[in-house]
Amino acid sequence: MASSIKNTLDVGALLGPGRRTIAVDSLIDVPAFDELRFVEPAHVVLDLRGVDRGIRIQGTIDAEVVADCRRCLGEVRIPLHLDVDERVAAGEEADPFADGNVLVGERLDLGDLVRQLTVTALPMGALCSEDCPGLCPQCGRNLNEGRCDHGEP
Repeated sequence: MASSIKNTLDVGALLGPGRRTIAVDSLIDVPAFDELRFVEPAHVVLDLRGVDRGIRIQGTIDAEVVADCRRCLGEVRIPLHLDVDERVAAGEEADPFADGNVLVGERLDLGDLVRQLTVTALPMGALCSEDCPGLCPQCGRNLNEGRCDHGEP
């Protein structure tokens, strides 16, 4: 059963001699990103293994993301199941403020890792439906809710 843990995990034991494996089966709070919001914590099942100069991350992520429809701006819920097979580089030269840096020193930011993997798996611009008519370009009415006086469908 998944437990809820803090978003960062000490992975120092994976980076040194006698490397071992850390198993994670947890609910992770994921920070929002632009217009994307997470309905609830993501269920993360991962095996973390020390590899040459970093960590190999394998497992699954299950999450539900809320985004705005690119045509009508209505709410779209997107369930996701991701298979994960990633490598994260370690090193003292890592800049903790760099984009995409989820490993700083011996701390792995699971919330940021999940956010980055989820964002890259989503389609470019969510749609509430393939036939969404969008907004009236004149009055801004959501045309999913009916016609407007401007002759839009």
